[in-house]
Amino acid sequence: MEQENKISSQSQKTRKWALASLICGALSVSGIFPPSSYGFFSFIFPIFAIIFGIIGLKKKEDKTFSIIGIILGSINIVITFLYFFGLFQPI
Repeated sequence: MEQENKISSQSQKTRKWALASLICGALSVSGIFPPSSYGFFSFIFPIFAIIFGIIGLKKKEDKTFSIIGIILGSINIVITFLYFFGLFQPI
């Protein structure tokens, strides 16, 4: 019983970077900070999503959350660059 609690507490502790990556990635593409009005924030959250995702992958945390956070952050960086260069206009 004690060993099961120890394993479950370890698995919860080791997900913090992966979960932070997923949350930052979701915030970056959610539209809360569109590139037109908050240029600074439209770069900060996706950069944090990518950094936290890489840290999560290196620490052997939940790969799924880390990879999804990296993908979402990368998508938002591409959309933000396209917007600033006039190649993409949001609806």
